[in-house]
Amino acid sequence: MHFIDQIKKFISENDLLDKGDKVVVGVSGGADSVCLLHVLNSLKDSLELDILAVHINHMIRGAEADGDQKFVEDLCDGLGIKWKCFRIDVPSLAEKDNLTEEEAGRNARYETFYSVMKENGFNKIAVAHNSDDLTETVIFNMVRGSSIRGISGIPVKRGEIIRPLLQTSRKAIEEYLRTIGQEYVTDSTNLEGIYSRNIIRHEILPKLKELNKGADNHIVRLASEMEEVYDIIKCSAESVSLEKESGENDRINILISDIDGLSKLIRSEVYLRALEELAGKRKDVTATHLSAVDELIKMENGKELDLPYGIKVYKSYDKIVFVRNTPGKRKNGLTIVSDDGKYYLGDGILEIKKVKYEKGMEIPSEDMYKAIDAGKINDILRFRLPEDGDFIRISASGSKKLKRLFTDMKIDKMRRKAIPILAAGNEVIWAVGLRLSEAFKIDDDTEDIIYLKYIEGIDE
Repeated sequence: MHFIDQIKKFISENDLLDKGDKVVVGVSGGADSVCLLHVLNSLKDSLELDILAVHINHMIRGAEADGDQKFVEDLCDGLGIKWKCFRIDVPSLAEKDNLTEEEAGRNARYETFYSVMKENGFNKIAVAHNSDDLTETVIFNMVRGSSIRGISGIPVKRGEIIRPLLQTSRKAIEEYLRTIGQEYVTDSTNLEGIYSRNIIRHEILPKLKELNKGADNHIVRLASEMEEVYDIIKCSAESVSLEKESGENDRINILISDIDGLSKLIRSEVYLRALEELAGKRKDVTATHLSAVDELIKMENGKELDLPYGIKVYKSYDKIVFVRNTPGKRKNGLTIVSDDGKYYLGDGILEIKKVKYEKGMEIPSEDMYKAIDAGKINDILRFRLPEDGDFIRISASGSKKLKRLFTDMKIDKMRRKAIPILAAGNEVIWAVGLRLSEAFKIDDDTEDIIYLKYIEGIDE
């Protein structure tokens, strides 16, 4: 089968392109991207494609990079393809964001591709990963202890991104370009063994092929099979509910009963889903991290561990809790006077309103809306966070340490720190959303009442 026909078949089998698609094509000037541009250009009329080539000059290799940019501009002009070129100082971005130049360059490329796609009303982004890239990615992920998702390699498509050359070898691509007499540029850094991927490409893979000349093809097949396995695992993991909460710390709760009995692979995917929900990524989480999370199930309440991206995981009674620590704005020790008004604590507001009490008045009993007897307050009211020594009256003659109340109500230790408290000294009047003190409730002798209403999620 002709080279172009093979790729066209792959595009059709994987539903990568529809008639009339508007496609941004990433073109570095290397063999892979030049081939991709030629292939899509050859399909342009039959599929009624609108093509826009985008080149990123990473400003790493000086005159060589400038030459690559000029090559791409001339190539596109010769093919009659629209193009846009961007100069991005990747070394500065890498230093600023504490990334390798490889990582910073990848981020810059995809951010630019998405930006160009949206600004120009396009709907697809085509990139030129080939089967050798897939092989290298699988090996790299295996070595670093990645999950099954990592072993499945590079997806053929994800969202707007498509990879029409993913089942085509680098050797076949270069042979095709020779056949049509098309030149391409070679990034000198690709010939250096300084990056992890190039070590795999130039040292490890050749050794594997000495053991079996079809090693790369076998790895590609394994990746394809693992992608199917991952789809099954993903489907099972998505049936587990992730209870999301927001506040000073974003958190996700997973009921242990929901994952009890599932295979470890499925449980690990559930953990990865939770982490990705909070952090937006998962690539730095290894099998060691996931095993450590899984061990929490068997541990005592309160045990915790740290994951990448500032995520903390801990066991809280019948749950595994994932928390992302974010800079909070809660402040302790805010004095509340008895005047009507709004009093802020972190991302919540306590509204206070004092009124004359008349028998028969409706007394609110909602979790976030209460009323207390104003005449029973004999100290300065403070709207604050919990403190050592806090206690609350639970009956006419009995009181309980607030810490003990939290334990009895199975409030996990991370949440305890953020529960708003209305107190007079160390005597808690209202643990917001949890309990109102018996000592301040309205009775037949009440003359004035104070309405207390707490509103969550207010952005100051």
